[in-house]
Amino acid sequence: SPSGVTVPDLLNESYRQAREQLEELGLEVQVRRRWVESRREFAVLAMEPEPGTVVPPGSEVQITIND
Repeated sequence: SPSGVTVPDLLNESYRQAREQLEELGLEVQVRRRWVESRREFAVLAMEPEPGTVVPPGSEVQITIND
């Protein structure tokens, strides 16, 4: 069976960097948006599944960005 992919810790990374890293790992990226005044614009605020989770190749990772 194909080995799983470990979801990287992209919290506080920029949206662009986070998307690039997930796509390099062969994961699908789904984006949610939320605005938090105290945080940098486009920073990753949350991830689902959480960083460190092992998922099948091609899985969807949802990132919430500050927008």
